[in-house]
Amino acid sequence: MIPRILFLLSITIYFSQIFGQNIRRPKLIITYNTFFDNPISANKMSNISKMYFKDDNECIILKEFFNKTNDSIFSAMRSKNISEAEISYLKNTLLKTKAKMDEEFNYFNYLTNEYIMHIWDSESDNYFDVVDILQKIEWQVVDSFSVFNNQKLQYATGKDIMGTHYFAWFSNEIPISLGPKAINGLPGLIIKLSTVDNKNRKTDYRVTKIEDQPNELFDFTKYIFSKKRISQSEFTKKTEDQLKKLKLMEGKN
Repeated sequence: MIPRILFLLSITIYFSQIFGQNIRRPKLIITYNTFFDNPISANKMSNISKMYFKDDNECIILKEFFNKTNDSIFSAMRSKNISEAEISYLKNTLLKTKAKMDEEFNYFNYLTNEYIMHIWDSESDNYFDVVDILQKIEWQVVDSFSVFNNQKLQYATGKDIMGTHYFAWFSNEIPISLGPKAINGLPGLIIKLSTVDNKNRKTDYRVTKIEDQPNELFDFTKYIFSKKRISQSEFTKKTEDQLKKLKLMEGKN
């Protein structure tokens, strides 16, 4: 009887140690608000992303989407005498899509510079991972300063080989060389950032909250990579093909 109790006790201790290493209080949580153009229409969209730092090297990035165009879509459908049953079906579809997208995450390893996007594919109703080699940004730090939320910020501009331009305000007081979407390379945390890609699409990011040694527990074990991996170029092509289909569908309505 005693050996069995000792065995169960050792198993309990083992698993408590394993899970205790992964279900923990994050070292740091950084919250960003993001505003960007709808890739199909002229409407603005936004989301909130949170970076949960497991330690000095690893973090999980989660997004929560807020689509500002839903009300206008439903109003336009009613003006075309589309039935409430069809509108209700669309609402349910959007809710299901949001639930799938809420399971997405990005992973960043600060030590190895590894960045992976875990993304839901609506066509296959499955998840895949984009193994992304972060684009190196050529930064130019400017002798220009500002104050945001009582923090002194310095200005920098940058460009990567894909033709995306970066306009950043960073804090030297927070010595984390990081920003939204694991954008890095500056000597401090990026607090405000605007990017303009080679198709003139603009995205704005703002830090809204920084929690050092927070009380919140975070389950790092939940975020498991997919067996299916694609390259950044494959993902870009896939995204562009999907956007073309959506634009054609909207053009028919």
